[in-house]
Amino acid sequence: MLLYFIFLDITKKLFFDLIKFKKKEEEMPLHQDVCDAYNINRYELAEKLGVSKSTLDSWSDESRMSKVTRLALELMLENHYKTKLLSDLSDALSKIVIYDSRKKENDIG
Repeated sequence: MLLYFIFLDITKKLFFDLIKFKKKEEEMPLHQDVCDAYNINRYELAEKLGVSKSTLDSWSDESRMSKVTRLALELMLENHYKTKLLSDLSDALSKIVIYDSRKKENDIG
């Protein structure tokens, strides 16, 4: 039963993260979503991408963004969320292992 609640908790977190991400995606420029996801400022993102901050600022009008740039930013976001998903799943597995080991200890004792 505990395993069910652990799974439910993680599924709920992932669902709300996805909803939050979709809402952000509609409200903010893509480059700002990346900055928020990685908790960096625009200057740091510009450095990572090898462009000037003024170039990055011009992307507020996303029609000025190249297809390659859009793809790079989308892949950065995808990588961030998949890394978070793997981390959450790893945490869940750790909880399951701890639960299982405690249960075995109680069964033995």
